[in-house]
Amino acid sequence: MSKTSCTRLHSVRMNAREDLFHQALERFADLLRAGETQLESACLEVGRYEADTAAASLIILVTSNAWAVHDLGVISPTRYPAAASCARCAFEVGAVAAWLLSPDDPFEREGRWLGWFEANERFYTNLSRDLTTISDDLAAAMQRTATHYCDWRTQIEARLPRGRAAKKPSLPVILKELGFSKLYMAYRGISQVVHAEPDAIQLVHKVEYVRKDPSSADDIFDSAGQTNCFGLFVNESSWDIAIRMASWGLMASLPKLLLRTDGMDASMNLLFENQRALHTALEKLSTSGNDSSV
Repeated sequence: MSKTSCTRLHSVRMNAREDLFHQALERFADLLRAGETQLESACLEVGRYEADTAAASLIILVTSNAWAVHDLGVISPTRYPAAASCARCAFEVGAVAAWLLSPDDPFEREGRWLGWFEANERFYTNLSRDLTTISDDLAAAMQRTATHYCDWRTQIEARLPRGRAAKKPSLPVILKELGFSKLYMAYRGISQVVHAEPDAIQLVHKVEYVRKDPSSADDIFDSAGQTNCFGLFVNESSWDIAIRMASWGLMASLPKLLLRTDGMDASMNLLFENQRALHTALEKLSTSGNDSSV
């Protein structure tokens, strides 16, 4: 079986789709700027409850990652693999922030915050276990840190006037509570890039096969030869999911924070208008991916 190779490092064509892509990026930037304005105001109001403060901090991270998606797109559509990682981060962090903010009872939110903070204990406990074969001293130090966080958390939990610590659930459970279970498939798909799964290399590697039997239409067939093509096999319409996920992370969490800080004023209308304008632009971009004329 013969093997050949080709390189396509700049496979994205200059066409009308690129105009749609940049229009979508402009609408994305409008949404992020409006979100930052609202977030700055909300951050001035938080502080009474730890859950609200933590959520505000997480939403700042959401915004930072969402801007990274935007900025990578401005550089070049071929930066999609890096943008996909940032979009996944914005999505997951936004989901956790929304989960922290969901209960109306502030002490139920505090219970979620304590359960969320328990991750520090697990991190240092697991790190201690991993370090036992490397350094007993480091392992012991990490376990002391885990114990410190545990003692600190349990003392605060004992003082809660009502409610209790609620362990942070898995992302599918969080999305179900938020009413967005269907988004989990998109999250898992884009996660392939982050975790170096086989599907990730399809962004940069394609194989063109020559069927030994040209008349065969089977999905699995004997090959008489193949060509390995390395490059960046994305176009502007590939960004639709990444931008939607990053913007969802902001819009799933920020309105909840504004609700907790009495920030739901008339200026919120601009935020939702920007979201609708972005979705309209993304619909046009997504449709262009199926149109060979653009």
